[in-house]
Amino acid sequence: MVGCERAGVDFPYSDCEYQIIPKVPFPDLSSPLVRARQERDKTYGAYMAIQSIVQETGRGMRAEDDQCETFILDSNLGWLRHGHWDFAPRWWHVAVRTVRKGEKPPGPPSPLERRAA
Repeated sequence: MVGCERAGVDFPYSDCEYQIIPKVPFPDLSSPLVRARQERDKTYGAYMAIQSIVQETGRGMRAEDDQCETFILDSNLGWLRHGHWDFAPRWWHVAVRTVRKGEKPPGPPSPLERRAA
């Protein structure tokens, strides 16, 4: 669209009830700029990956009464999340549920868990 100011697409309510993230979005280390930043700060790649995941998971939730499940399939999320806990906001950690093979999926966070966030 010519002259369009919007940079993204909105998928409110039933337009986006789930999303799948197959891989943790680590920055591209083939970029000289990213490599230089990573050399200067060893946590740069982890920080950027977590920020991307938090933003991506939030895109499906556009209002307080909206709902969207996000499935992150990459097992790298486990060590990334626990090794760099402080890079993600507390509310995000409260909302994350880990399901292992053969386990029953958990329900939504309880009101007490939501208040703790």
